[in-house]
Formats: sequence, structure tokens, C-alpha cells
Amino acid sequence: EGCLLHQIKSEIEKFTAKIKELTRQLKTYDVSKFGVDGEGPSSSTERRVSRRSYPHVMDDNIVGLGKDIKKLVPVLLDEQSECRVISICGMGGLGKTTLAKKIYHESQVVGYFKHLAWAYVSQNCQERKVWEDILSDLNILSEADKKMKVEKLAEKLSSFLEKNKCLVILDDIWNTEVWDNLKPAFSARETKSKILLTSRNKEIISHADKNGFLYELQCLNYEQSWELFQKIAIPPTNSP
Repeated sequence: EGCLLHQIKSEIEKFTAKIKELTRQLKTYDVSKFGVDGEGPSSSTERRVSRRSYPHVMDDNIVGLGKDIKKLVPVLLDEQSECRVISICGMGGLGKTTLAKKIYHESQVVGYFKHLAWAYVSQNCQERKVWEDILSDLNILSEADKKMKVEKLAEKLSSFLEKNKCLVILDDIWNTEVWDNLKPAFSARETKSKILLTSRNKEIISHADKNGFLYELQCLNYEQSWELFQKIAIPPTNSP
């Protein structure tokens, strides 16, 4: 009986661990639990914090982005194109942020651009915070900048992007109004710098750049979906 209880306890612990891992993965892929009123159990601030993206944090379970990277990287490296803004668009959970992270670390991209910067935007966009995050990534944010008027901050960033070949990734832009709030820092046209943004809204790219490039991320096919499910739900175990 004692042996049986020990075995049951062991199985429960394994099952609990799998549930915790699945919960973590659901958050990663932006699958949320909603109540009757459309709101989840946590506050909107808590949800924004939990969804905040960091370029150095990579998901272990990545499937089917190889062809997307091959299509987007040449667009970013094309010096002859007048395209300055590229948008990765698609519904929540498709992997827009994950694709942007992969591009951010792609060797060709790192070798081509002199500077790279990442900023998480979100629905509750605070342009000063976004601009300071970018300036920090570019290693040009000073203590004086933190007290500078917001207009001067935008001017400093715009000037740097105009003079240097930079890639700035703006993750999770919700609508054209958010872009309008941010665009004073990205006003330079005679520049080799480029902006890569992720969004669920297809209208933003034409609003941001008439020569912009829209890349619509597609759903995984059956084989890719099954592969992803296996990675998440049935992780490999070490053989005894």
C-alpha cells in the first residue's frame, strides 16, 4: 500500500509540473482566460507586465519560422529600397514577437546594422518610455536626457537614426494613433535606418510609410501545429 501511495504521489507531481509548464506556454503564446465580462482574473497592468517582451528571452518551442526569416531579412538589408518601415502583422499568438526576436539576432542583420534597439510598446503606450528604451539600447541615453523635454528627446533620437544605420524594433503597436504619438522620433527620411514593428493592425503600415512593407504571418500548417503541440504537451524525457 505504501508503495502504491508513493507511485500515485509521484504521478500527481509529474502531472502538476506539466500543468505549470502548459500555463507558462499559454501565456507565451498570448492565450488568455477571460471571464464573463471579458476581463481576466488579473488587472490590465499585470497583464501588460506579464506580456512585456525582451529580445534576449527566446522561447524554446519555435516551429515554422524559417521561411519567414528568409523573406524578411532581404527586405531589411535592401539599401536601394525606399521602404523604411516593415510590419509583421497577424492575430495574437501567431508568433509575431518570436519572429521579430529571431530577426533581431540573425547574423546577417547584426552584421549589417551598426546599432539595434528593441522597445515594447503595448496598448498603453508611453512615448517617452519607448524613446528612452531605444536610446538606452543605442547606448546614448544620459541622465540629462531623463529630465529633457519630450520634444527634445524625440529630436535626439531622430537625429541619431538619421546619421547612423540602425534597426529599431517596436513590438506590439496597437493602432495608428499609437504610431502617430511615436513618429516624431522616426521622422527622418534620408536615412539607412529601418523600423520593424509587430502589430495585429494591418492599417498601421500604410499609415506609417507609403513605401512600407507588410508581412502577414500565417497560421501553422497541420504538421507544424502537431509538432508544436508535442513540444509543449509532451516534452522529451530522459530515458532511465
